[in-house]
Amino acid sequence: MLLAFPTALFFSAPYNESFGLLFTALALAAWQRNSPFCAGLAALGGSLARMTGGALAVAAVVDWALSRERYERPRTFAVVVGSLGGIALFWGALWWVVGDPFAGLKAQAKWGRPELSWKNPFRTLESIYDPVLPHWGEAVAALGVAALGVRAWHKRGAFWGVLALIPVAQLFVSGSLLSGHRIVLASLPAWIELADLLRNRRRILPVTVAGFAFVQFLLLNRYVHWQFAG
Repeated sequence: MLLAFPTALFFSAPYNESFGLLFTALALAAWQRNSPFCAGLAALGGSLARMTGGALAVAAVVDWALSRERYERPRTFAVVVGSLGGIALFWGALWWVVGDPFAGLKAQAKWGRPELSWKNPFRTLESIYDPVLPHWGEAVAALGVAALGVRAWHKRGAFWGVLALIPVAQLFVSGSLLSGHRIVLASLPAWIELADLLRNRRRILPVTVAGFAFVQFLLLNRYVHWQFAG
């Protein structure tokens, strides 16, 4: 489901989405095996690849806070240290190279995103109706992923739900839905839920995959012809 999604074309483009997917998948596999060292190391790579990699730390803390299981402490600690360590290393590299650890965040203004503010969630909603570039598609993708994230929380636990919901929350914090259908690629548990939801629907599943793939082809055509595709 994830690879067929329209903006999954960015997994094969010169973007860091593919690295984010790789390390997140490795971290989740290690988390399920209860392998703290591997989970922490993969979480480190995920945060170095994308800021959304920090969602692993938030998900781990929330999951532990709700369960308080002693056996979960080592892997929770490892994932938190790895995720936050990756972000710290990235900010440190920016500080060393350009003299500003938050240069990446500030650069978002060049794309029309506002500065951090309590008003940004409302601005994100307003961006749906942007007269210059409306974001209806991104809104549908974000709301759909949010619904799947709630399902993941209910069915698989807080860790999986939070991990799916953080990228959607990131959109609302940013003040714009711009590139929302690309950012939600980081909500890996949501795509697991979608596949689980459709696996027994033999007619709907192939139609959904084919529809996703067709739109991906259209976006890929735009991308290779130097047009904005997400």
